Amino acid sequence: MRSIILALICAITFSSCASTAKKKEEKVNTRAITESVVYEVNLRQHTKEGTINAFRKELPKLKELGVDVV
Repeated sequence: MRSIILALICAITFSSCASTAKKKEEKVNTRAITESVVYEVNLRQHTKEGTINAFRKELPKLKELGVDVV
């Protein structure tokens, strides 16, 4: 009987620790996303050539504007 109770206590303890760690991880990821400035670009419309290499010239301007993620 003691071993069953001990097993239940261990199972409850480990499951609560795992869920707490997961919640902390979710909070960190959410905070990082909400504090980032994201810029989406359609290469074909943004540059005359419509290529990544042509768009690279624009990256310093976006950095000055505070863009974190393209």
